[in-house]
Amino acid sequence: MRVITENFTVYHICAPGHHENATNISFGEPGQDQVLLSSQPDIQKQRQSVSSVTGSRGSIFEAVRRRSSLLMNRSRYPNMDQLADMITSVLVHFGINYFLGFGMGAGSNILARYALRYPDQVLGLFLINPNASTHGYYQWFRNVWSDLPALERGVLTDNLMSQLEAHWFGFGLVENADVANFYESLTRSLNPANLAGYIRSYVDRTPLPLVRPILGPPMPDAQTNPNEEPTVILTEVCLVTGDRAVELSRALADMNGRMDPKRTQFLMMPDCTGMVMEENPSKLIMNFLHFLRSIGLVVNLTPEKMRQQATDLQQSMLDELPETCLPAKLVVEPEV
Repeated sequence: MRVITENFTVYHICAPGHHENATNISFGEPGQDQVLLSSQPDIQKQRQSVSSVTGSRGSIFEAVRRRSSLLMNRSRYPNMDQLADMITSVLVHFGINYFLGFGMGAGSNILARYALRYPDQVLGLFLINPNASTHGYYQWFRNVWSDLPALERGVLTDNLMSQLEAHWFGFGLVENADVANFYESLTRSLNPANLAGYIRSYVDRTPLPLVRPILGPPMPDAQTNPNEEPTVILTEVCLVTGDRAVELSRALADMNGRMDPKRTQFLMMPDCTGMVMEENPSKLIMNFLHFLRSIGLVVNLTPEKMRQQATDLQQSMLDELPETCLPAKLVVEPEV
């Protein structure tokens, strides 16, 4: 990946309050703009759709909704649409006119929302484990009633941890203990109140309003309303997940079925869970390179050149190490 990133300027965007030693954040106060960087001017606020629950159990869900509303008012963490709009503050601060988005999980959902509204600023999207639908009601009920209030108090419940593992790996596919322990320790290092707000925003996410466009010329009497919510991502997109993660694969297939087939490609990596970056990085990087070349970027970097540069880079890094750190005979062999 380093060979590829040397051709770009990389900006890593953390969710609000996820940086080291972060204090509890509060958004939505009067006069406070919802931005990631203070130099950003006012951003147009988007309306948040609210669905009603009817039926014999409506009163139960209404009670949970009132409780969750109190939690939302207390934490005031931005929702997914607001998180997407915050990307504009980063672009303005650094003077970026357009970018290529690389996201995973909730980050892929945020990038997709941004590309829907601002396609002219997005060159392409490479989304790992994307999900364009909403959260299941059972898990939503459990999260809002028990797990997230406990997390706000600094308690990461076993149920929430198992959900996070299913979100990362796929249901029942936690096999690499080292990777799982790393992500769990990373999760526990974050500010629990801010993490609870971020998870709550993802749990409460609205579905992406994607509609698969009809191929062919438009109808003669077809009219478009510029005020309508966009339903097509007008940029090149690559959707990626591991084929062993059944739930993640199903979510990807659902999203792919609502995308523009002319602009969308997808990849189900064989013998991988949702942790494709950790389990098969070489194959993922090669497919990422093919995606970049398909949209006109790094066209001079062929797969053969990338392998050779990666080998040279590894050798140069080994040469810089003291001899005491090297095995007796260590040879970097080129990839076949």
